[in-house]
Amino acid sequence: YKLQYSTTGNSGWTDYNANAKPSLSVNGTMYARLVEKAQTGNVSGNASSTISKIDKLAPNVPTFTETHDTSGVTITITATDQGKTTQYASSGIGLYYFSTNNGSSYTPAAGQSTKSLKISLSPGTYTLKVKVKDNAGNEKISTQSTSVKIEEPFPPSGMKVGDTVNYSPNTSQSSYYLPYNKSGYIAYNTSTSNWYYETRNQTIPRETYTWKVLNMNNSSIDIMGIPTSSMTKVGLGGAIGFNNGVYLLNDICKSLYSNNTLGVTARSIRIEDLENNMSSSTINNRNNSTNYATKTKYGNNYTYSGTNNYYPKIAPYLKDLGINSNTLNSSGLDSNSDCLQLGVPILDNDFNQGSSYLKATGNITIKWTAYTLIGFDASSWKSQAIYDILSGKPDYWIASRTLDYQTGISSPVEGDHTLQAGICYQLRAMHSDRLLTEGMFYSNSLISKQKSNYLAPVVTLTNNVKFTSAGSGVWNIK
Repeated sequence: YKLQYSTTGNSGWTDYNANAKPSLSVNGTMYARLVEKAQTGNVSGNASSTISKIDKLAPNVPTFTETHDTSGVTITITATDQGKTTQYASSGIGLYYFSTNNGSSYTPAAGQSTKSLKISLSPGTYTLKVKVKDNAGNEKISTQSTSVKIEEPFPPSGMKVGDTVNYSPNTSQSSYYLPYNKSGYIAYNTSTSNWYYETRNQTIPRETYTWKVLNMNNSSIDIMGIPTSSMTKVGLGGAIGFNNGVYLLNDICKSLYSNNTLGVTARSIRIEDLENNMSSSTINNRNNSTNYATKTKYGNNYTYSGTNNYYPKIAPYLKDLGINSNTLNSSGLDSNSDCLQLGVPILDNDFNQGSSYLKATGNITIKWTAYTLIGFDASSWKSQAIYDILSGKPDYWIASRTLDYQTGISSPVEGDHTLQAGICYQLRAMHSDRLLTEGMFYSNSLISKQKSNYLAPVVTLTNNVKFTSAGSGVWNIK
């Protein structure tokens, strides 16, 4: 007998050859029969097998969407196989591939049959394409291509609070001239016995700071210049010091320590920079602080109804004050906002009749915020790194106002006038391990001794700034 096959079952019978096995190019039926070799004409009945899994059609053109971040890109592929026809089957999508070089090469997706592909990429620009392969091995490449830029991580991987950033300001100013009639700064004349003062102008040079990472998140990094005792202090005093102090501290930092190339503006450190880094126990201590005389708790209001009711000219613009009122202003400047009265003059040697303050006709209401905290150690802050940045440094200004009530003070050693009971208008400062207030002006119209502290500039770097590591917790700006 010999074996014959046919694709019709009626004609076209071909002898089977093991070296040329029969095949179908499309789906159909294969027939087989046995034929007796002798000339008897005996032929067996036909046997048949229907083939329905042949697929020679490529899948439909795939499409994809992508999302990316600093770690890489996620590609979601949409792909379908060609539908079943009378000649061909639809074997279904079996494999997914991606390319990051515009199709020059492809990589199979992890798992081989997933639609959503997470691809880790280093910073750079990539052109994405995809292709798919069905279970019969037919491929189709996307006509779509998408360019993506993977940015460097921000903050850079490995950066931490307390690290050093090699930052350099590039403003045109190398010094800041500060006349006494803007600062209120005065020098007590110890050669006289009658509280005679002399005016003093100041020139603040640009200093070389070591810049430390103070705060960081996914959109910004705050770096603080660490003051040293070799630097020049800034002096402020009186109602003018209270009026202008926040503005001046910020403006000096802006003028001397900004970087226009990086698009960053320097400012002075402010109370929120410290409070945001305090431990929960320190915040509890703040919240439980009270005025020693009135027992007014932090954040609560106190109304003074006495006759020592002078106030600096900026007072009516502050939210934490109410002039001629038993309530606070409903809107206005917060404790860190720049003043509206820059450059209000003072009168030489006559600080009871200055034009930088006014007398109320009624009560003065304040929000009591003049807490002080003594003895900061590492447990007072959120981390040892924060302690190393903010504590144990030469006395530095904090560009924030605060308000207090005092029953009276007489401190000729410090150069303070005798104060009857009244409101004390203050700025803040950090003295080594003590968060203190610096009295500027009292509501009996007398001024405190001039105060002088160092600057602590802060610069906020955003994610347009790129870094390279110099090792050992030191970072260079590209």
